[in-house]
Amino acid sequence: MNEKFFSLPEAKQQAIINAGYRVFSQNSYKNSPMSEIAEAAGISKALLFHYFHNKKELYREMYWASEGYLWEKVQQGGAMDIDQICPPRKDKCPSSLLKEQPLHYRAAATASRTSFISTVGSNRAMT
Repeated sequence: MNEKFFSLPEAKQQAIINAGYRVFSQNSYKNSPMSEIAEAAGISKALLFHYFHNKKELYREMYWASEGYLWEKVQQGGAMDIDQICPPRKDKCPSSLLKEQPLHYRAAATASRTSFISTVGSNRAMT
């Protein structure tokens, strides 16, 4: 990943990541074009590729952003287990999480169904 992504204002970084959540939550990994993500983020496809060399890098960063968000919720709520935050069944998930970040939830559900680790690997490129 290009360090220039992290030098963007936080709001712009979040707009790009959220656009990825939107597109990936509606399609499979293979059927989520970078051009659609760029359009949803309000940037050109070339600029998106400037920030992320490929779709895998963007997907990986989205994963880490979701993990960070969930970890923050764990720390705030004192929960020690992910099942306390979001049980395996969607209808049992605390509504506050779904209301706050519905695209995080949908993207995470999609990622778990498509086996995230086998798609993008287990190591984060940058922290």
